[in-house]
Amino acid sequence: MNRIFSITFLAALAASGLAAAAPAYTTPVGYSTVTFKGGSDTSFAVPLVSDTKAATVVASVSGSTLQIGTTLNANELQYVAGTQPKKYFVLVTSGTALGKYYPVSSNTSSSITVNAIGEDLSAISGQTIKVKSFWTLGTLFPSGAGVHVSTSGGDIKTRVFFNNLNAAGQNIPRTENYVYLDVAGTANDGWYDANNFAAGIQNDVVIYPDEFVVVRHPIGSADTTLTNSGEVFGNSLAIPVVVTNSSLGQDITAALPYPVAISPSQLGLYESGAFTASTSGADIKDRLFVYDNNSSGVNKPLIANYIYFDVAGTANDGWYDANNLGGGKVDLQAVIPANAGLVIRKPINSAQIALNWVFTAPVP
Repeated sequence: MNRIFSITFLAALAASGLAAAAPAYTTPVGYSTVTFKGGSDTSFAVPLVSDTKAATVVASVSGSTLQIGTTLNANELQYVAGTQPKKYFVLVTSGTALGKYYPVSSNTSSSITVNAIGEDLSAISGQTIKVKSFWTLGTLFPSGAGVHVSTSGGDIKTRVFFNNLNAAGQNIPRTENYVYLDVAGTANDGWYDANNFAAGIQNDVVIYPDEFVVVRHPIGSADTTLTNSGEVFGNSLAIPVVVTNSSLGQDITAALPYPVAISPSQLGLYESGAFTASTSGADIKDRLFVYDNNSSGVNKPLIANYIYFDVAGTANDGWYDANNLGGGKVDLQAVIPANAGLVIRKPINSAQIALNWVFTAPVP
């Protein structure tokens, strides 16, 4: 399958030393090169994750504060615009909260305080965690790397669109978008909110590990490439699957931080309980759409999609291409490209749910 994405994976290993109480770990690292098509939208799920600051065990939990088994410098994880631009998160790597992540608010030498997002964190006590930094516009596209730079607000080139994660319904439009502005003779180069230039530089806007962005090059522009390096994600990631208004159905955007194509059977999506099986071709339930980055165009329709069939009394249960049901199961076919954006579509009149799909990265 010819894809616009060119992935180069280096099978190097980077060993990181930790404090005595923290478990040792060895993380594969590498780099990926991605091509963004000129005059087109390209969905972009970051294939590699940024650095691991620490890997440790949570000794105890008090509210949103985690006592940890390693030593940090006080407030080294706290975001401070201009002086400490990294935004960190805690990823849970064991236990019933496996795959959940929480943004870091602050830290002491022996504790980390997170944004618990209204959740009870008591289940994390005694479990392993990793502390990692989010990708941001400034770290993923440094100095406008990989995009066509704009020189004024009146002549916008490349836009990077974010998904609207809080909207109900299907075919949800994207409005939040950013441009890289480089105006000659000024020191204000950086990423700006295209809907609010007056807000100033927005280099530190976070790109979450389970989300993709859409890079839109203007009509008539050339292709660009972006190379980024990082760690190969070797853990689990909990992706929320939420339906709040059953009468509208719901599109849930998702991304997998993984550098190679994988098969539907490796997703763990159906097994998570967050994806409803279809029992006949005449009554399709949930669909898993995959963005097409081979064709050119903006606001491209979602076409490639997969369903899970579970037909009583048969041995044909599994994943199928919804556009070619007669082609047989695709369970083991690598039809989920690296870097591609995903959309889980819940049909109109689906039940209201709030579940987590826990994706566990295959061993590279």
